[in-house]
Amino acid sequence: MRRRILGLTLMGLLLGAAPVGAGWSLTLDVTMYQGQPYILLTQMIRQLGLTYQISPEPRSLLLTYGGREVSITNGPVMVISEQLIPLSTRPYWQGGDLWVPLDAVQKIFYVRVNWRVRTQEATFTTEHEAPPPR
Repeated sequence: MRRRILGLTLMGLLLGAAPVGAGWSLTLDVTMYQGQPYILLTQMIRQLGLTYQISPEPRSLLLTYGGREVSITNGPVMVISEQLIPLSTRPYWQGGDLWVPLDAVQKIFYVRVNWRVRTQEATFTTEHEAPPPR
């Protein structure tokens, strides 16, 4: 089993995608917006090989991850599995892309965030694919 997980992890790294399943790590650029750090969520989702939908009215991003349904608009809360989750600051749309504060990524993917202010990069790391049991 460990060989298979290691093989999938290495294959994902060779293909340039972050492996989803045996834990993963992904580094993205951080953009400051109104004094707060944001990342491009749509880019992160694509790099993880996940799919999402954009609903036009109200404009929202819909994603399923770890068996949970996530809905994010440009409001002060997002919805995860029918529960309202407050955010530190509002996400915003730029064209067809959604920018979210770092805490939104933590709450969706259950990741650790290492934000390097000097390089304006954030590394997101997890040991699991699905959310931990409660």
